[in-house]
Amino acid sequence: MTQRDDEYEDVDYEGTEESRDDFFGMSDAGDEYYEERPHINWVSVFSVLLAIVVAIVLCVVGVRALFSANQDAEYEGKSWVIEGSYVDLTPDLETDSNVAQYKGNLPKDNRIDGMKYRSNLKDTYEVHAGENIDFRGTQTGTYAQDFPREVSALVAETSDHQIEVVRTGEKGSVKAIEQGSVGQQYLVGWGSFALALVVLIGGCAFGIWSNRRSRVDYVDVDGFEESDDYEEDDEGYIVEEESSQDDVESRQK
Repeated sequence: MTQRDDEYEDVDYEGTEESRDDFFGMSDAGDEYYEERPHINWVSVFSVLLAIVVAIVLCVVGVRALFSANQDAEYEGKSWVIEGSYVDLTPDLETDSNVAQYKGNLPKDNRIDGMKYRSNLKDTYEVHAGENIDFRGTQTGTYAQDFPREVSALVAETSDHQIEVVRTGEKGSVKAIEQGSVGQQYLVGWGSFALALVVLIGGCAFGIWSNRRSRVDYVDVDGFEESDDYEEDDEGYIVEEESSQDDVESRQK
C-alpha cells in the first residue's frame, strides 16, 4: 500500500458524516423555523367588509332623515294633507317643463277659516275649511301621461295666516307634519350616524380579534404552545427567545 493510500485511510469519514448531518439538520430546522405564514382569515375580512357596508347604509338613512327634517321643520304642526285629481297641464314657473294642475278640497279644520290661499294659478284669496281649490303639482314633465291622475298634496301655513300647497306625490305617499315628528326625524338621523360608527368600530375590532385568534390557532397546530422558547413578535412571526445563562448551563448539565 502506498503512502497516498494511507493518507486516504486516515480520513475520519465518520466525523465527516456527522458534520454533514449536523449541517443538513440545521438546514431542516431553519426550514421548519421559517414556515409559511398563516393563510388569509376570510372571516375577519368579511366581518370588516360587512361592517363597512352596513355603516354606509346607516349613513344614507341618516342623511335622508336629516334632510327631511330640515325641509319639514318650518311646517311642523301647521300642515294638512289633501287629495287631488288631474285637471290640466300648466307651465312650470322655474323651468321649461310643465306641471300638472289638480283640484281638491281643503280639510275641514276651523283653523283654515279666513286664511289666505296662494295657488300660483291666480291671485291670493280667502278660503274656508272644506272649500274646493285648484293647485299646482310639484312634479315636472312634458306630456299629460307623465303625471299621476290622483295625488296627495301637503298644504302648509307658509307665512302669517297664509297657506299653499308645498309638496305633492303619489296618492298616499304624503303625510302631514305633526308636532314632534321633526324631532323624531332628527333622532333617527343622528342615531343612524352613531349606530354606523358603533357598527364600523365593532366590525373592525372583531376582524382584528378573529385574525389574532387564527394566528394563535396556527401556532398551536404547529406545537409551539408547549414551548417557552418561542414568542410572537410585532408582525406575528414566531421567534425564538434568547436563552438565559442559567438555561444554557442547565442544558449543558
